[in-house]
Amino acid sequence: MTSTLQAFSLLVACALSLACARGPMASSAVRSAATDEVTSVALRESIDRSLQDVRRGADLEIVCVRVQMGDPPAAVLSALAESVPFALRPASACRIERGESSVFDRAQVVEAESGKRGVEIFAESLVFTSATTFTVRIGFFQHAAVSGRWVCAGRQGATGWTVDRCDDE
Repeated sequence: MTSTLQAFSLLVACALSLACARGPMASSAVRSAATDEVTSVALRESIDRSLQDVRRGADLEIVCVRVQMGDPPAAVLSALAESVPFALRPASACRIERGESSVFDRAQVVEAESGKRGVEIFAESLVFTSATTFTVRIGFFQHAAVSGRWVCAGRQGATGWTVDRCDDE
């Protein structure tokens, strides 16, 4: 009887555990999809904020996208392409030109292959604070005098993930 009760308790505990109920593969896949969605939302917020501040006359032809210290997943670039009026490039296709910081009308972000100039946007330090809330650091860089960084918080609502607020960093 005791072993039956222990087995029943273990079964109930497992059923109540989301990770156990979904299994490690499913919860990992769900987390990865949520991460891509939240990263896309955060980068859109970065684009919106950066376009308020960048110098449009500064050769703004491309937007280089960085997530953490590397390129964003292909799904993130595809999702962003639908809402950005500029050519998107992964961070690895761009470089930052140094030594031109005194030339404030020229972007220091350059696509390596074409030489086109633009702005780098980024999302980093994404943390899910619960199953439906997150924090993330976003920002942009055009050149030494035109850049910005924010720490944002958001949540998952009925229509998807949204950024609720961002504070200057």
